[in-house]
Amino acid sequence: MGKSTDLKLTKKKVKEVHETEKYELDDGSTITFYPLFPHTKIYELHEELQKVLSTKDEKVKVTDKIAFALINFFIIKHFTHFKSQLKATTFNDVLGEMNALIDLRVDNDESAFEFILNDLFSPTEINKVYHYAAKHIAQFEYITKLQDMVQDEVSKLDLKNGELIESAFRQKKQIPMV
Repeated sequence: MGKSTDLKLTKKKVKEVHETEKYELDDGSTITFYPLFPHTKIYELHEELQKVLSTKDEKVKVTDKIAFALINFFIIKHFTHFKSQLKATTFNDVLGEMNALIDLRVDNDESAFEFILNDLFSPTEINKVYHYAAKHIAQFEYITKLQDMVQDEVSKLDLKNGELIESAFRQKKQIPMV
């Protein structure tokens, strides 16, 4: 049998995952960020992303490019100190905040958005978020397919039951009363 988990060690590891670091930019300002992405924050990110997407106009199509950019925006929001400044709750307002981060220039005149994603965060940590999103999108697609299959079966049963009921009424009309 395997070794049991020591709760004290677990608490220490959890605390380490929630620690932040500061990166100093050339101008002396700092970006506070999580070098490791806690799973609880990934969950919060996903929940917020879903809420924001629910506010978009039905006519707006979210392309893969926009979805990818939004996930990256929420990675920056949830794993840096910018979360306290990025308050948008609607799809259009989030796009505005994302564009502001893209336009904000940091070291070597690089986009803050690109700098944080490419130089500050570890690709391994970013991939945790992508994996979580992909897994939940796949689950949603699977549930949607199951719901469609159930609806098809219900429709078939409705037709079958309708035919049985209709057949019973026809038989009742044909039985002479004595």
